[in-house]
Amino acid sequence: MKPEQAQILFDTLLQNLPDTFALYFDKDFRYIEVQGGGLERDDITPRESVLGRTLWEAMPPLVIQAVELGYRAVFVGERSQVDLPYDGNIYEITMAPARDGSGSIVAGISVIRDVTAQRNTEHLLQIIAGQEAALRELSTPLIPLADNVVVMPIIGTIDARRAQQIMETLLEGVAANQADVALLDISGVRVVDTQVADALLRVAQAAKLLGTQIVLTGIRAEVAQTIVHLGADMTGIVTRSNLQDGLRYALAMVGADMAKASAFAKGTGTR
Repeated sequence: MKPEQAQILFDTLLQNLPDTFALYFDKDFRYIEVQGGGLERDDITPRESVLGRTLWEAMPPLVIQAVELGYRAVFVGERSQVDLPYDGNIYEITMAPARDGSGSIVAGISVIRDVTAQRNTEHLLQIIAGQEAALRELSTPLIPLADNVVVMPIIGTIDARRAQQIMETLLEGVAANQADVALLDISGVRVVDTQVADALLRVAQAAKLLGTQIVLTGIRAEVAQTIVHLGADMTGIVTRSNLQDGLRYALAMVGADMAKASAFAKGTGTR
């Protein structure tokens, strides 16, 4: 494709992008061409006030401050990009060298795209992701009960994603607390199918590798049947019917008592 044909295609593309326009400038940073569909809706650079004028003559101080270094870098062959909040919108400005057929830099091009909606969406998604992470942390707390004893009450539904989060929280917690015993209480889990039972057992086995004794509590009759059906290896995993029995077992293992555990929990802010 000849350079002239490529330029026509590029100009046609710009004209059909409603949120984008391009500024061409020479080595004196004087604007020699302005094109793009975005000119029809954006007042940041009216065509008649830009052509033939330099960056410093045509642009407001906020724009100059944002792009001046990028404009200068163009003529040493560098490409750069900045986000510019301006007049209630956010513009993504990409600055790059324009070369002739021999590869020499003959001008610079600054492509401006209104990305307000995109950035707002990205920000909203980040907020949602942060809220989801906070909710997951709250829904799977790890509570220190006494020296070397932690408990994780699991409530609600367990899917593959939450099973992974449970494992990460438990392993990080037992390592941080140097826990000898960790109680996993599943009395609040509504449904324990084969997949959930397998996930819980994998969590327990992973904790064992860190030298932590797992006490699985809150096992109902149907859960026990699921585990048996799974044919899982329960070797080394202690089970108790409820959390209270599990706590007594854990405290006996580490030589603590209920009073010490209560005082410890209050001291760490646990309720």
